[in-house]
Amino acid sequence: MTTPNYPYGEPNDPQPQGNTPNYGSYSGNYGGGAGETPQINGSAYAGGFENSPLNVGDNKIAKWALGLGIAALITLLAAFGGPLAILSLLSPILAIAGIIVSIIALAKGRKFTGAAKRRGFSITGLTLSIVTLVIIVVSVIAITVLVSNSGILDCFNGENADVTAQQLCVEETLNNSF
Repeated sequence: MTTPNYPYGEPNDPQPQGNTPNYGSYSGNYGGGAGETPQINGSAYAGGFENSPLNVGDNKIAKWALGLGIAALITLLAAFGGPLAILSLLSPILAIAGIIVSIIALAKGRKFTGAAKRRGFSITGLTLSIVTLVIIVVSVIAITVLVSNSGILDCFNGENADVTAQQLCVEETLNNSF
């Protein structure tokens, strides 16, 4: 017997009356069977409506900013690694790219809410890139001052046209100054 509370029959009724819907075989336009994520137009349907917070991704550019900051610092530290020292020439390029991408990531992060902003990634990438660039600039200035004050440049004037004479002059200058 059907009632308004149980339109398809009583819960314990062995013979339900009427057309009982088949809840176990759902295969509408939204995807496959049990255990599968429903799909709409080839993408996973997270629920809610199209502009639902459940359907919003995260700030992928922030991940790139962090990666560039780490790469800039690691390539700078490669200068102390022997045969990999040539990688340190990439540091300024990676640091400048990291600064630019971090600023873009911070600007684009305003569109996202909560953890999807990845603001920490952006700030960390920016910080690492700036620190790397500052270390590079300070190192270049320090090396330039040391070379110009040591007298090494005097070894390359017109008197020493011979390469071996220039090398001996540089070695003597360095031995006497340190």
